[in-house]
Amino acid sequence: MRPFTALPFDSARKVWFWLSISCIVGIAAWLLFLGGRTLSAFQGAILFLLAPSTMDSLYLGQITFLLALGTLLGAAGIRTHSRWKSFLAGCFAGMAIVIKPITIALGAVALLRGGWRFLLGLVVGMVALLLLGAVALPGQLTTEYYKTLVRVLSPSFGGLGWQVGNQSLVGFWHKFAMAGHVDGVTIRPLLPQPWARLAALISLATVGGLTLYALVRARKSEPLIVLSISIACLATILASSFSWWHFVGLAPPIFLSIAQERSTLLSTGHAIRAMLLPCGYLLIVIGLLGRSIVLHTGLMPLSSTPMLGMTIILGVFIWRVVSSARASANDFA
Repeated sequence: MRPFTALPFDSARKVWFWLSISCIVGIAAWLLFLGGRTLSAFQGAILFLLAPSTMDSLYLGQITFLLALGTLLGAAGIRTHSRWKSFLAGCFAGMAIVIKPITIALGAVALLRGGWRFLLGLVVGMVALLLLGAVALPGQLTTEYYKTLVRVLSPSFGGLGWQVGNQSLVGFWHKFAMAGHVDGVTIRPLLPQPWARLAALISLATVGGLTLYALVRARKSEPLIVLSISIACLATILASSFSWWHFVGLAPPIFLSIAQERSTLLSTGHAIRAMLLPCGYLLIVIGLLGRSIVLHTGLMPLSSTPMLGMTIILGVFIWRVVSSARASANDFA
């Protein structure tokens, strides 16, 4: 970010805004290419463009779009058969992980698929950017950054007002045990703290186990690479101790998978499962109202509609992978 800090604030803001717009257009075009320029690929690009996470990140000046490009480069690196392209894609994905660890999900997909060049690039990219930060930034600033990072990873970070936006599974169950005030509204605990922690652990184990099962079942299927990446990214967002609802924008393949899988499910006669995907997307959109819902009801868990939406989408994706793998096994038999 140093080149931007050398500019006057207004100039830096304009340059960053148009750079973000360019990234958004590039991501939408990449999704079209990744989806084979089909109708569902076009729909996936539209879902990304219209997603609240896209508008929110643009408004707040987040680095989301550069990191999303890193995710797409990682997806391309996992798909390619070129060793050096895979390594370079891994480097870019590794750099993105240092800033937002959500893209570490790509490493899990590559590991199960034997993408050793990609994994090597992932490690090289992470180490290179960490060393660059340590050299380019004052030691005290680097130390304070990691101290802040440790605090952010705490389930109780920032108090109740901050936790309204937490869309992780841990954050969801932690909201049941919260007590205090948000903008003058009294929040009362709905569960004892030990019960909330137990529910969080069970949820994490369930999501982690089902995700691993799906990724293992899909590891030898080329057509399921994008869906596997979407599953891994969603699971990582949900399993983190703190996840903002716009983190879904860090993984554009999720939007492509929503459109593609809805089309596939409809064409195979699974209309109910197909309808769950737009329902999940709608619940993510409703996240814009999370704070208002809490202020009107006094119920903290109701601010986790994006978490519920992502969980529904993840469940449909996992179901699709397992069904596809089972059908392939029956055809082979």
